[in-house]
Amino acid sequence: MKLNTHKPTKIRAVPDFSAMPIRRVEKESMFEYIMETEKYFKSICGHKDLAMLNLCMSELINNVYDHSFSSIGAYVFCQYYPESHEIKMAVSDYGIGIPKSVNI
Repeated sequence: MKLNTHKPTKIRAVPDFSAMPIRRVEKESMFEYIMETEKYFKSICGHKDLAMLNLCMSELINNVYDHSFSSIGAYVFCQYYPESHEIKMAVSDYGIGIPKSVNI
């Protein structure tokens, strides 16, 4: 199976859903992705303070680039669950895992 590792051309939310699509996020486009994600979720749940979402996304994506040595970068997915009033996020990579020098 070949992985689709092309760079996305434009960051967009999924229309009529409560999610940002799974997206390959390069270090250079990380802040653009985070700002677009925060803007999208403000449109859904504008009464929430999304500062922690911004911080968590920054930390998780930075960890991929600082520690995983993933050759294809980070993949991110975020979704809002209106029933529980939660935003859930997943960040993954194809790197080496947490190096022993960090995982002590």
